[in-house]
Amino acid sequence: MFGFIYLLQTRESYRLNEDVFKIGKTIKTSLERFNQYPKGSRLILHIECFDVDNTEKYLIDQFNKLFTNVSDYGVEYFRGNLCDMKKVIYSNIEICVTLDKSLDDYRNKLNYCDKVIQKNRSLENEILRMKSEIENYKERLSYCDKVIEKNKSFENEILIMKNNIENLNSKIKNYRSFENEILDMTSQVEKLNNKIENHTILNTTNKIETKLCKECNIQMYLHNFNKHKKICKGVPIDTCEFCKKVFSSKSSKCNHRAICKLNPKNNKNILIEDSSLTNDNLNISTDNSVTTTTTTNSNNSNSHNTVNNNITNNNNIHIHLSVNEFGKEDLSFLTETIIQKTKQYGKKGVYGLADIIEEIHCNLSAPQNNNIIKPNDYGDDVYIWGNKNKWEYRTFDDIRDMLMGSLSQYMKKYIETKNELGVELTKRKCDSIS
Repeated sequence: MFGFIYLLQTRESYRLNEDVFKIGKTIKTSLERFNQYPKGSRLILHIECFDVDNTEKYLIDQFNKLFTNVSDYGVEYFRGNLCDMKKVIYSNIEICVTLDKSLDDYRNKLNYCDKVIQKNRSLENEILRMKSEIENYKERLSYCDKVIEKNKSFENEILIMKNNIENLNSKIKNYRSFENEILDMTSQVEKLNNKIENHTILNTTNKIETKLCKECNIQMYLHNFNKHKKICKGVPIDTCEFCKKVFSSKSSKCNHRAICKLNPKNNKNILIEDSSLTNDNLNISTDNSVTTTTTTNSNNSNSHNTVNNNITNNNNIHIHLSVNEFGKEDLSFLTETIIQKTKQYGKKGVYGLADIIEEIHCNLSAPQNNNIIKPNDYGDDVYIWGNKNKWEYRTFDDIRDMLMGSLSQYMKKYIETKNELGVELTKRKCDSIS
């Protein structure tokens, strides 16, 4: 086998300055085997050799005769003169240190032989694969022969079938006149199928599970139960949630809620208590009149030479506000700030309309216009302050037109304010260009 014979001195021997050297062989190219030794080792010889195995054995025998083997390090370690060891290696290796052309020829021949062997192996595999394919083809051919034999037996039947097909074609030609009737029948069948599907859908919906709310005693579908829990008032549908009174109809219950004394939203008056006032009792009414009352009771006793004074003070201020009827709001409280606010509302688009409605009906600086109440977060039921000076039940559809009217009044007030202040509308770019 082609390889290399090398002679080196290990790191330990070199560091201790010992005349101990190692002889060895390798088939690895370049210095891969030498790099596996400890760093610091010294490579002395690295010579190519054709029959590396036998050459190494022969050199080890010669070294055992001429030099001292260091068994502590290993079989290939010897102590002796380095120059003598080089001479032994040079004299016993069959080829020269420098590369000979014959060595390259051997190497090329070996490479060529390896390629030929690989090709032969691939050819053998292809031959085996071809043999297996040939066997498969033989099996298929035998199967085809059997099928052909069976087909021969069916030739008479095929002729009979052809005759039958011709008869059927003649009948089909006769039935072409009935195509319109067949189309009508198919359309009727489709309509019946749609009815059947709708009927099955209704049957399936009837099978949906229901659940009973224990608080308000209402039976409902299971998919609506979670939504109902958020808006459940805790009482049956025919009972007032404030006074627990039972009614015979929903309309009578709604009318009662507008006048129920226990409903906190029916309280129209605002009571303000101020303990800082003394000796005064102020009553503020809608006509802005103020009445002051002071009561003093004095009892003098001359026999005991003492004076007792009893002073009774009422420090309650009652402010009575008259709420405007819904749809007749007073917009006089809107000042010059309406221009800036309307610009901000306009930036929000459609959502700015909700802000304008809140500015009119829910403004704390104008409580006389707080004439609408929404009792629940969900639903479209509201209460408005009516012309009979009481809260009336309405739905959102009932008051939609009235809300649009209040929006139009707000915009009229906005335009009037701009005209009074001389504020001009911004011109469009197209108008300025033209």
